[in-house]
Amino acid sequence: MSSIKNKVQDYLKKDRSFNNGRQLYNSLIGHNRAYARRLSALTESDENTKTLFYELGKLAGLDERVINSISSTALVSSEAVVTKEQEGTVDILKEQVESIAYPKLKSLVSELNLEVTDQKKLSLQAAYLEYLRLMSNQESEQKKSN
Repeated sequence: MSSIKNKVQDYLKKDRSFNNGRQLYNSLIGHNRAYARRLSALTESDENTKTLFYELGKLAGLDERVINSISSTALVSSEAVVTKEQEGTVDILKEQVESIAYPKLKSLVSELNLEVTDQKKLSLQAAYLEYLRLMSNQESEQKKSN
């Protein structure tokens, strides 16, 4: 996977802020200078952000379907680090989260006040799984400190 592709995918998964996206776009080799000039005058809006995602994806060689898929899921916390010991647990958790019925999953996400970009099942699953990973990391850190 190319360096540009990695940078764009990381941005779409973990950040998505308009200003950081603008900086990323301008830093990438091969960016369209006319769009970069136009981008510098744009303010943050849903339409401008979607266009920025599209232009970043174009530079990285991602098609629009992939860009939409990544950008419609919950943001991934950069603090969520899964150790080798936790990988098995995370796989089991993922299977269990995937088996939760949509209404139950929606109510869990709502009760926990988790941030999701939309109400699609995949977004809810990603947000809930991220929450479980963070809780697992906190528990393991507490055990280490005791």
